[in-house]
Amino acid sequence: MKKLLKNTTLALLLSLNLWIPTQAQSIRFFAENFWHRGTIYFDEDSFLDGLIKFDLNTNIVQFRRSEQATIETYTARKLLYFKYLDSNFGFERSYYALPYALNGTYETPIFFELLNQSSPLLLLAREQLQTEIVTSSFGFMLTPVSTTRTFISQNYFLMFPSGAIKPATNRKELLDYLQDREVQVQEFLKKNRLYFEARQDVINLIEFYNQLRN
Repeated sequence: MKKLLKNTTLALLLSLNLWIPTQAQSIRFFAENFWHRGTIYFDEDSFLDGLIKFDLNTNIVQFRRSEQATIETYTARKLLYFKYLDSNFGFERSYYALPYALNGTYETPIFFELLNQSSPLLLLAREQLQTEIVTSSFGFMLTPVSTTRTFISQNYFLMFPSGAIKPATNRKELLDYLQDREVQVQEFLKKNRLYFEARQDVINLIEFYNQLRN
């Protein structure tokens, strides 16, 4: 049953026709801050259309059929996936509930955004707001000034044909998964000047790798 669920999920992921944006430009556009027009799916045949608001920290989706309707709340355990139109950028985004040991103990369904539609590797992401302290000096006689900066960061993951999901938290970790095509991948990186911090660059890299494997 578990194997069948994984195969069904993989088929659904690969069937999507996606348009992927470049990096989010500002925390003003952080998707979790807005209600979006979209659809939640309980299975392939059971779904609801309406307004969606979600939280990846709690893996909860809020749903209402209209602006005046009562809010319904669903966890990742209850949904197969959800999709919505991101009105800030004008593209559709899809999030799947997939089993993953986020805290390192046992697997439980959490939401991942699907970033590509090719195989064998599926690129997944979990977006979050991150705050860091930035210290600046304006001459050696002045006391350094510290300010906080909040930005949207991407946590990347790779889903393999077996259904296993592995984190790719930095450039080295990501490239380690692509070692069987290391020469071609390094040439592609050098030629196209790709950066791990750029969302679209990571997508382009995985798409290139999948082309090499097919």
